[in-house]
Amino acid sequence: MAEDESLLIRTIPHSKEAEASVIGAMIRDGDAVIQALEILQPEDFYSRQFQVLFSTMKEMTRDGIAIDFVSLQDKLKSKKDVPPEFFSLETLKNLAMDVPTVANIRIYCEMVRSKAILRALIRTNEEIADMCYKGEEDLESILESTEKKMSPATTTIMIGSASAVTRCPITSARRAQYSAACGRMRSNSPASSPAASMPRTRDGR
Repeated sequence: MAEDESLLIRTIPHSKEAEASVIGAMIRDGDAVIQALEILQPEDFYSRQFQVLFSTMKEMTRDGIAIDFVSLQDKLKSKKDVPPEFFSLETLKNLAMDVPTVANIRIYCEMVRSKAILRALIRTNEEIADMCYKGEEDLESILESTEKKMSPATTTIMIGSASAVTRCPITSARRAQYSAACGRMRSNSPASSPAASMPRTRDGR
């Protein structure tokens, strides 16, 4: 009975705090955007809201659009399937202000990525268990399928974030384009910068 109860209270691996910190750091800091895009993909986030925000900022970076509260909100508004609560200025500002420190962006990203890998392993194990219960394939076929399903996940775990760079390459030209866009945004509208309108953290960022 105790074992059955423990199964019922299991939760899907994820870290809301780490996901929120990644998004908030990306809103606050252009370098954090580049680092996050080198490690993560939208599907690595468990929260749909954070998936949408990350995907949108990825699009903006691809197009050379500097990210701040106003530009991000405008981009989100243009998407028909995004609920209003996802892009309110209050929501975006809270995400940016609640980041403990932008300097730990890679740590937050690795936390999000590790949870995503755990979820992938759970899905893979469920698929394998389903094949075993159905009994529609012979043992050799099940073992071969299991090896194929597990190989990508275990490889990702072994090499960690090194594999993520190949998943979402950020070229030097793209970095330069985004940096130039950030510079134009700051020079043209200094008050719109997130960092200009919020208290600094202890690390000075």
